[in-house]
Amino acid sequence: MDQEKSIKLTLVQPRQEEEEEIRIDFGLIFAYLKRFFALWLALAVGLGAIAGGIGLLLQETMFAPKAETLIGFTYSGASSGLAPDGSALDVSRIRSPRVLMDALDALGIELTEINTIAENLSVDGITSESHYRRMTFYKDLLDKGADLELVDKVLSESNAPSIRYVVSFDYRSAGYSYLEGIQILNQVIDSYREYFEITYNRNTPLGNPISIIDYRDYDFAEAISIFSSALYSAQSYLDSLASAAPSFRSSRTGYSFSDLSKITSMLREVELDRASSYVILHSVTTNDIDTAISFYQWRIENLERSRTVTQTTLETLRTEIAAYEKDPVLYVAGEGNAAISSVSDTNSNYDNMINEELSAQSSISSDSRTIEYYQDVIQGFRDAQRVKQSDVERVQTYLASLNEKLLALLENVNQTADDYYEVAMSSNSVTTVVPAVVNRHLITKNAIMVFVAVEAVLLVWYIGLSVIKGMKDANAKEKKQKAADSSDLAVSPGVQPQSYE
Repeated sequence: MDQEKSIKLTLVQPRQEEEEEIRIDFGLIFAYLKRFFALWLALAVGLGAIAGGIGLLLQETMFAPKAETLIGFTYSGASSGLAPDGSALDVSRIRSPRVLMDALDALGIELTEINTIAENLSVDGITSESHYRRMTFYKDLLDKGADLELVDKVLSESNAPSIRYVVSFDYRSAGYSYLEGIQILNQVIDSYREYFEITYNRNTPLGNPISIIDYRDYDFAEAISIFSSALYSAQSYLDSLASAAPSFRSSRTGYSFSDLSKITSMLREVELDRASSYVILHSVTTNDIDTAISFYQWRIENLERSRTVTQTTLETLRTEIAAYEKDPVLYVAGEGNAAISSVSDTNSNYDNMINEELSAQSSISSDSRTIEYYQDVIQGFRDAQRVKQSDVERVQTYLASLNEKLLALLENVNQTADDYYEVAMSSNSVTTVVPAVVNRHLITKNAIMVFVAVEAVLLVWYIGLSVIKGMKDANAKEKKQKAADSSDLAVSPGVQPQSYE
């Protein structure tokens, strides 16, 4: 029998290796956040300042597309929407070809641009309903760094007896830069002010037909007609001024327009009527009677032809006016809610026709009055047998006195009117309350984007670095712990050894 052999087999079941896991330790992450906070804050402040400076270099200026100016009308009747002559104030004349042509000539711009500029000009009245817009306009002035004294002046004049308008020019649509827009708008207002002064406030001297035409070169009846025309012209002129400025009194002459109108009436009713009635009643002439009758008959025929032509013109005007359809008139509220009319160019044509009608009526009345006077003179000559020399001398005395007084009257009229226009009106009729400005502001989008991008990158870096460092330290400790545990195990306790012999 073979020698028995004993074999011992030990089976060990190894422990399954646990799957590796990533460990997150918030305590370590928070510790690193505290540790890197000072570094992050220093970088955020430093790099943020640098980024802000770069952003400021990249920022742009945005200009509003319109230049705006504020003008005011500060004469008697302006707050009621009336021009100095009592007609409706037509503010749209700022866009008229005459005003724009003068402005473009002054700026050296081609006149072919006149329609483009007119289409981009607009006028808006500042009323009680648009008080918010006016205050916004003042605020914009302050934001632009306007002179505080200028703004105070605007505010202090807010209750002045005037009417104000905002005139805008869309320079961008017209194809100009903002600087050119400001220059064009200011020049348009200057040209309109000049047009306004010429139209309303420049005194056209009444003139003195008696000093130019020597009445002694004419027969008495015709000389009286010349005096009559001069006095009627003076009366009409003075009445219009008295209506426009009832309280004005000249410092040069001491007269008001009402005073001068009364003097004119006195000359007509006393001096002129005395000479005229004497010539008619006594049939006074410097010529022989037959020659005088023939002359005044010829004058009557000429006047009748002139009156017929004027009557035909008047009938044509009346027909055109009756068939004329006016454009609607836009009314806006002025200071104190007074009605202000904005008349279009078409309506201005209508008003011109009305003025021509009135002028024609006045001419017809004057011709009729002169014809009746000459007819009376002719009838007196026919009844008279001869002309007395004493009557001739007396009429000469009457006419010399009338001529002297009329010359003095016309001199006072012209001086008083000059004083009125130069002192009381010209300097204040149309004022530029605020010169042309363009609203502007800085576009800070680029600066903000650069600053935010830099700060966002720093924040992500700060938080990411803290998280990565915290997770790295936590997992390193976990690995060390596992290695220590593995070294203490000799045999896995999972299976007991078995022996086989």
